[in-house]
Amino acid sequence: MKYLIIAIPIVMMVACTNNTPPPVAYMEAQNHRSIVMDTGKILFEAKCATCHGSDGTAGIGNAANLKTSQLDSIAITDRIRNGKNGMPAFKGKLSDAEIHKLENYAYRLRK
Repeated sequence: MKYLIIAIPIVMMVACTNNTPPPVAYMEAQNHRSIVMDTGKILFEAKCATCHGSDGTAGIGNAANLKTSQLDSIAITDRIRNGKNGMPAFKGKLSDAEIHKLENYAYRLRK
């Protein structure tokens, strides 16, 4: 009986413990993701939408359809930095952080 009294609270503590992140940490992560996407969208609208369209499908001036693009994140970042064909290079015009946010937004257009 003595062992049962000790075992029940231990079992209850283990059973009630979960591995979900604390709500504050979860909200901060969601907020960061939202800021990255919002900033990426603002940059995209300002720098890319003229040719790619606001949804990434315009293809004006031979611009790629970003919804069907098969480029990975590294290739997208490289394309934004260095340009290609008629697409201008943004290296030196945008910070690395802005390029990252723009890449993240452009990548997620296909989903």
